[in-house]
Amino acid sequence: MKRGWVKVVLVILIVLLAAIAGGGYWFTRRGLPKTTGTIESDVTAAVEIYRDQYGVAHIIAQNMEDLFFAQGYAQAQDRLWQMDMSRRGVSGRLSEILGEDFVDTDTFTLTVGFYRAAQQNYELLSPENIALLEAYARGVNAYIEDNRGRLSPEFTLLGYEPEPWKPLDSLAIGVFMSWTLGSNMQAELFHSALIELVGIDLAMEIFPDYPDFGPVVAPALQGENFFSMRDVPALIELSQLAELGGRATYVPGLGSNNWVISGRLTEGGGALLANDMHLGMGLPSIWHTSHLILEGEFNVTGVMFPGSPGIIVGFNDYIAWGVTNTGPDVQDLYMIEINPQNPHQYLYLDQWVNAEVITETFYVDGEAEPRTLEVLVTRHGPIVSGVVDLEQPMSLRWTALEGTSEVAAIIELMRARDWEEFIAALEKFLVPTQNFVYADREGNIGFRANGLIPIRRNGTGLLPVDGTTDRYEWEGYIPWDQLPTLYNPPEGIIVTANHRIVDNYYPYFITAHWAPPYRAMGIWREFEGETQFSLTDMKRVQTSFYNTQAEVLSV
Repeated sequence: MKRGWVKVVLVILIVLLAAIAGGGYWFTRRGLPKTTGTIESDVTAAVEIYRDQYGVAHIIAQNMEDLFFAQGYAQAQDRLWQMDMSRRGVSGRLSEILGEDFVDTDTFTLTVGFYRAAQQNYELLSPENIALLEAYARGVNAYIEDNRGRLSPEFTLLGYEPEPWKPLDSLAIGVFMSWTLGSNMQAELFHSALIELVGIDLAMEIFPDYPDFGPVVAPALQGENFFSMRDVPALIELSQLAELGGRATYVPGLGSNNWVISGRLTEGGGALLANDMHLGMGLPSIWHTSHLILEGEFNVTGVMFPGSPGIIVGFNDYIAWGVTNTGPDVQDLYMIEINPQNPHQYLYLDQWVNAEVITETFYVDGEAEPRTLEVLVTRHGPIVSGVVDLEQPMSLRWTALEGTSEVAAIIELMRARDWEEFIAALEKFLVPTQNFVYADREGNIGFRANGLIPIRRNGTGLLPVDGTTDRYEWEGYIPWDQLPTLYNPPEGIIVTANHRIVDNYYPYFITAHWAPPYRAMGIWREFEGETQFSLTDMKRVQTSFYNTQAEVLSV
């Protein structure tokens, strides 16, 4: 899978170099966007887009639909091929242009159902939010139509043109980002394979049980396993979706940091916020920066994933907000039993239950006829083990497959002017669960670990569980008003770095896999002895190279 992607990249680079060397300079420049003059487009009032010295688009509009139209146009100017590869990745259409090497990836994404999840999310949106998604899509499509025959060289090299953008494309990209930030399926598979290989006692030594940080393998979870050591690594590799569509994916071992400092401790009296979100490195970046001005309503700057409208992390005239990954356990694998007399039925509570049968189709480059894929969906989600013929059938339950409405939350975040409006917006932001930090001009700071976190009847999600019984069902989610929250704590500082966010008195299970605390300890170390902070201090902390883990290990 990865080798195939590398091969495509090398081909593109070779052809680009040959084009330049052969006098084809025009070929590599013809996809550059038009950044001066006037563009005739489908807007109801004049819209201004200007680019600063860094190439960032600043967009000024008089109504929301025109604003999203222009953002779609500007994103397409900058990242159309990245956007197209992203939607191909999440909709199972990479092999259509990249060939056989990506059939396994397409099979997995179609089985999990990112695009089906996007459809569920779409059905939950208000007509107003749908209209904004449609406006964004019209902007992308306007750029495509305005530049037919002179899009970026990647389209020419791969021999295709992008299809019209759809609102579902944007939603599906959001679902995929939830996968990169909330996927612990690999951990369950790894724990199972490890226990089968070395036994529960040695596995616990490899992942020791300690209260404050680090992964845990609980003794109560030992039992019979039904896994082929040959097939488990293959399913783990597919579930990581490495190099999906050229997108940078979440890299285990990396982690994001953010912190906020109360106005009581700053020189100017306003709160200070710093955030660095560590997703995988990519070229182009996984983020796209925009400055969006809706005259008379809001003025917001920040970043969004290419292919999606709005601002997901940023600041406006009143507040700023940032995120790190909470890392909750929001996926469970259920071991199921298939009826030997009817492959479309599975056993639940001593009865054979009909699975939902979905037929997906996809094309492979060089093949005239499409391939078909039969996906079986149980009460616990799609059966994912079939993509590698795993001996034990398993279905995947995941919060992102249950319908959420993050688009509505993003729009409200852009408009929010205080803590109350910020928290109200987060009530609609359910997947993925993130550590949101908040700061405002009045000096207030806050934190919230926000999103859907399941409450399990039994178990802690460390291993696949028996899906033939109701013993391991989800009984709902941590109540919204009981999610971990801080507002103006006495210390005047809040730090999150993927480390443990609750103590042992918190009544709900979040995860057994907190990040080690060293990054958070390093941030707090920079604050020691200080009573007042400035922007210079924020830069110093954010660029610190001090290794707290090395300090601890050297003692």
